[in-house]
Amino acid sequence: MVTEVKAFLYAFCGRQRSLPEYETKPAGRDKNGWMSYFSTVAPTGFPYVGQGTAQTRKEAQTAAAWDFIDYLAKQGMINEMDLPLREEKYKLATCQTYNVFIGPKPGAEPITRKKIAKTMNFVGGTRLKETHGDMANGFEEERFADSNIEKSNGVKVKQTVIVELNPENMEAKPQKKQRPKSLYEQAKENEVVGSEYIEIVPATGRNPAKFRCRLCDCDFNDDTAKNTHLKGKRHKLTYKTKVDPEYDVKCNFKLIQQMKLKMWQQRVPQMIAEKEDRLERRDRAADMRNLRVWDGKHIEVKLKEIIPQLMEENEVKDSAEKVEECIKLVSDETMLDGQRTIRGVMRVGPSAKGILVAGEKQVHLVIQCQSPPTSEFLDDVVEKLGPKLGNGYRVDVLQEECGFGITSPTNVEIVVRLACLSLRPENRRDDEAEPELKQNHLDVEPQLAALSELRRAKWFRARANANHRPVLRIMRDLCARVGTWAPLSGWPLEVIVCDCLDTPFERPPFSTAEGFRRVFECIASGLLLPGTNGLKDPVEKDLTNILDCIEMQEAEDITASAQHALRLMAYRQIYKVLGVKEQTSMQPMLEPELELDVSGEPDRKRLALMGATAGALGIHAPPGAK
Repeated sequence: MVTEVKAFLYAFCGRQRSLPEYETKPAGRDKNGWMSYFSTVAPTGFPYVGQGTAQTRKEAQTAAAWDFIDYLAKQGMINEMDLPLREEKYKLATCQTYNVFIGPKPGAEPITRKKIAKTMNFVGGTRLKETHGDMANGFEEERFADSNIEKSNGVKVKQTVIVELNPENMEAKPQKKQRPKSLYEQAKENEVVGSEYIEIVPATGRNPAKFRCRLCDCDFNDDTAKNTHLKGKRHKLTYKTKVDPEYDVKCNFKLIQQMKLKMWQQRVPQMIAEKEDRLERRDRAADMRNLRVWDGKHIEVKLKEIIPQLMEENEVKDSAEKVEECIKLVSDETMLDGQRTIRGVMRVGPSAKGILVAGEKQVHLVIQCQSPPTSEFLDDVVEKLGPKLGNGYRVDVLQEECGFGITSPTNVEIVVRLACLSLRPENRRDDEAEPELKQNHLDVEPQLAALSELRRAKWFRARANANHRPVLRIMRDLCARVGTWAPLSGWPLEVIVCDCLDTPFERPPFSTAEGFRRVFECIASGLLLPGTNGLKDPVEKDLTNILDCIEMQEAEDITASAQHALRLMAYRQIYKVLGVKEQTSMQPMLEPELELDVSGEPDRKRLALMGATAGALGIHAPPGAK
């Protein structure tokens, strides 16, 4: 209860931007030897000082707070119904006289304080008290009779005189003492900043020349107004806001609020536009999610059809490993002067890149030779390789392709080509001479093509990721089904897909359906047509356009087909592009969609195989499709 009224006063002063300051000091001892304290409270901005005396410091401060609260209630600044509960000892007593004994010990000379007042009724209340007021202006004055000691009873008397207010001085207010400004503050007030933002507007017609402030967007007609504006707080605050945030400027609270309100009003149209754009994006995202679900379901069905079965993959893998082991044994038998004539064997083609489709049982291998191979060397390798493969394997020499073909018992075709690395100038060291070609050497062009396949396989393994391979499987199946797209199959298709699906590091990768649509969007935009920059071969040092192998008519046909495919996708007919039946039951794919937040962008990881950003082409649906 002691601090409740103090908290009430502190809250009231806070609303008035003031602060109650208490000053407590000992007031002496009474007849029984108990110490008493005298406390005053003088909130800034008020002409009244609350006083209170008690036996403890807290109670003295509470009494002073109640005295000041009574003054506020009489002035009508607070409602008495809002006041906290007051204890009996803090209630008011009018026209009372009390003694406070001072001295180092009991029995010391007392000081008698008399309150002399008569009841008055005026606008400001019944009493008006000021500790250091002026009697001429009608305020109360307290006098300590230290020099004029009354001889009667031998005591000191402290008198409080309340003077009646005259109508002439009813409006009188206490003069607030202002602190003198320091030299720094005076220099800051006269400082001129932002003069470089003042421009002269020349006279036009009847309008005279004037000055314009580009920071504050205001005009002046003479130098005096310009200088006054440059020294003003509004200009300095604008300079701090727009130019130099470290600039020290002091201004009142109202000016700061006006500046903030102006800045807020400037942002309101932008905020409204951002909100409308956000709502529009949310609606578009909802439509795209439905399209992703639709396209993703058909993409999933198509992948199940074209991805090789596990047994088929194992047959291709086992046959390739068997041939590689036998070639290593042949390499041990064909050494000359302690050096291997066969330096290694590498896989190339779709099997090495992991983009085989169902029904493809073909593996491509490249044997790296120490020197340019000859016909005798090729026959020797084939002769020694046959017995090591065992029964069921058939080996055929392919002289034109500079290699040989192997057929496994499971009908897996393995094409092996021989190549010498030193035939390519870029592979030779600076001090290495060009290899000598013997009279019966094999053709150089197939060997250079085999070396190119080695570089392409290495580039693809380093560049492609898990999302590229499903899109490539679908595109390779499309090139096999539709004759229009056949010229694009092979290396050009692989480079186009990898470049189209390439994303920055901070962006999630495309899903399969999104990548499928994106490839068609790039082709439909005219990537293959003449007049464009083309597409550089990433494995060649020279500037080589990989699209040169496509004729102009073929490029136009592929572009038109891609544009028609995008129209089919936009109308939810992607099943015609993929060559699958229309999937009418979408419930299995809609279940993960229920967990998404419709107010934001869906998580791409949970929408794997569900998105759709591909294009489509003009082909008819398979039999049985709607």
